[in-house]
Amino acid sequence: MEGEALECLQQATSVREFRAEFERISAFLPHINTEVLEDAYGRGLKPDIRLELAMHKPLGLRETMDLSIQAELHLQEIRNSRMNSLGNK
Repeated sequence: MEGEALECLQQATSVREFRAEFERISAFLPHINTEVLEDAYGRGLKPDIRLELAMHKPLGLRETMDLSIQAELHLQEIRNSRMNSLGNK
């Protein structure tokens, strides 16, 4: 399968780094359907990011990518807030 590298790609770092790697690989696969790319991108994200995206229902690959970055920032803010509140007890 030509898109096998995309199918195997999993987020292990930040969403920005995952997106950059995804875009680098997908640039070599210009003939792959946008829906296939969107599906591969979504499945490669960490579960908490996927859950955030599911609540927003982005339309298209670009919006999915943009919202995944926002979702990561939002989740980080929540984590930081929890850590701060635990530290203040």
